[in-house]
Amino acid sequence: MYNCTKHYTGSTVARVTKDRAVRPHLPSTVENQLGRRRQLLTIAQWNVRTLLDREAADRPERRTALVAMELAKYNIDIAALCETRFSESGSLNDLEYSFFWSGKPVEERREAGVGFAIKKNIVIKLTEIPQPVSDRIMTMRLPLRKDNFATIISVYAPTMTNPDENKEAFYNQLASVLSGIPRTDKLLLIGDFNARIGRDNDKWPLLMGKLGIGKYNSNGELLLALCSEFELIVTNTMFKQKDESKTTWMHPRSWYWHMIDFIITRCRDKMNIHSTRAMRGANCWTDHRMLKSNVAFRIGQKQKLLNVPGDIDHEALDNIPKRITKTCLDEIPTMDEMAKAIAGLKDGKAPGGDGIPAEVWKHGGDNLFSRLHQLITNAWVVGSVPQASKDACIVTIYKKDDRTDYGNYRGIFLLSIAGKIVLNRLSTYITPEEVPETQRRFRGNRSTVV
Repeated sequence: MYNCTKHYTGSTVARVTKDRAVRPHLPSTVENQLGRRRQLLTIAQWNVRTLLDREAADRPERRTALVAMELAKYNIDIAALCETRFSESGSLNDLEYSFFWSGKPVEERREAGVGFAIKKNIVIKLTEIPQPVSDRIMTMRLPLRKDNFATIISVYAPTMTNPDENKEAFYNQLASVLSGIPRTDKLLLIGDFNARIGRDNDKWPLLMGKLGIGKYNSNGELLLALCSEFELIVTNTMFKQKDESKTTWMHPRSWYWHMIDFIITRCRDKMNIHSTRAMRGANCWTDHRMLKSNVAFRIGQKQKLLNVPGDIDHEALDNIPKRITKTCLDEIPTMDEMAKAIAGLKDGKAPGGDGIPAEVWKHGGDNLFSRLHQLITNAWVVGSVPQASKDACIVTIYKKDDRTDYGNYRGIFLLSIAGKIVLNRLSTYITPEEVPETQRRFRGNRSTVV
């Protein structure tokens, strides 16, 4: 269909423009056929090549932080990671993500490794942490609404150069894991399969869409045979898009881009997948593109235990030492106390969420000083401190050596400087003997990281 329209730009020539169907932007929630809003969960697959930090490498340090920042940029809720190269199994937190991994023993050469990066607000809703199977397979179970569950499997398959017995062992182990998943569970099989499945939809009509790319290879046949056995479909082939939004890895010699990373689900649940595409802008010093998918999963709320009976030892409660009530802390801070608290602030320290450093309060002059005193006086009278002065963030900073050892991190307590002024005033009335061990902020030579 063509429309003949005139554009008054100085020319009287009529221009012919072709109507184009504009694909609407996919929002975070979509309407289903019944008119109810369905929440979309953002899932990703990414071969990061390594999460290890090496001084001799030309990559930046804190690889987990770099990956976390890229995941946050694309608002990824759960990412399946490949080639993590961490040893054993474990977890750590970095920025707004929790990392879980499964690898080989320390003494063995680590060329694989899989894991998950999960937003912390989702981790607290899990009924169990992700479970390691091998250095190539790791699983997690995600609670959904109405007592349903979704099982997510992170895998890294052997490359084409691996012996056939290694490939057979991997697919046998993966088939064993798939056999143990309840049929009622939603399923997401995510990973770098080092396989090309091509575009032969006629041969595999139920396992892939009509929008594949390239040719298949022997690894692709192994993958499609597995999908056939468990009635799975490769979601990468379901959506019409440019080739660069399908391919995830470039061959280092031919420079051809291939689709070897996949997000796979049950055939019956394919309508839950709203998009699957490669994100060309994601970067963490890897030769793989991040593969992102929007999935219509609604995470269940963590169950609360109410009215649970418990045994209370009243004698133990009576033996707890009683502390002297310091009525002097009820009095409104004086100008002199405020001046001493401000003078005790250290220069060059990171500010809190308000971004106001200590130097501003020290050298802001009498007007700023009186306004702060008025603010604190109002808080004392009303009995409520502004939330911004109470909010704090404990940031763990990596120091050196093994990143999986929590002893190699130090904690930084970021609080609004105005809040620190109040704390400094309180600290002058509290002796170390009166502070429990858990209140590390008020005890000398203590870290905020346990």
